[in-house]
Amino acid sequence: MTTYAWPTDPRHVPQTAALRVIVNARHNMSSENGVSQTVTRPGSRWGWSLTMPPMRRAVRDDFEGFLAGLSGMEHRVSIYDWQRPVPRGTCNTAGVTLGAAADAFATSVVLAGCGNAKTLLRGDWIKFANGQLCRVAADATSDSGGAMTVHIRHALRAGLSSASAVTLAQPTALYILTEPTVELPRQPGPVQPSFGLDLVEVFA
Repeated sequence: MTTYAWPTDPRHVPQTAALRVIVNARHNMSSENGVSQTVTRPGSRWGWSLTMPPMRRAVRDDFEGFLAGLSGMEHRVSIYDWQRPVPRGTCNTAGVTLGAAADAFATSVVLAGCGNAKTLLRGDWIKFANGQLCRVAADATSDSGGAMTVHIRHALRAGLSSASAVTLAQPTALYILTEPTVELPRQPGPVQPSFGLDLVEVFA
């Protein structure tokens, strides 16, 4: 199993990209009184439904070679959110670490090194040293010492130690194709048609 980076050629940026929020939850409703109960379990993840743009033949051949290298669902691909590579907030994007240890299943963390009165905004991405990619669930502002308490989703899959690394610039997760087969339509002429890809996050 090998991890590949998504190609850097700007012509390989998806034409459309639908983020999938896949929550590992089970919902039950009583057939007698209609009472509902939802239990959220560890293992929630992200996914993408991508539409690749029409490409000239040489560009398309290169991208098809990249897809062939994934060997269906065997290998991983590292992806960040193309439309949100850095936070909308003003938080430092370098030198940020975990300000205190965090337990598995935590939904809030303390960051250090954020800068004075800097922000992370709801929807910003954040990646932790265990490789987990999360989203900020509520706006947060750092104190004068650069510490910031941030509410996150999904919950942490594993505990994190104090001073461990935090990534805010182009934070990635690992994905695999959801199916072993990818259909690559062809047509006459120099430009090849668009096609779709579905990917789901995997845990290293």
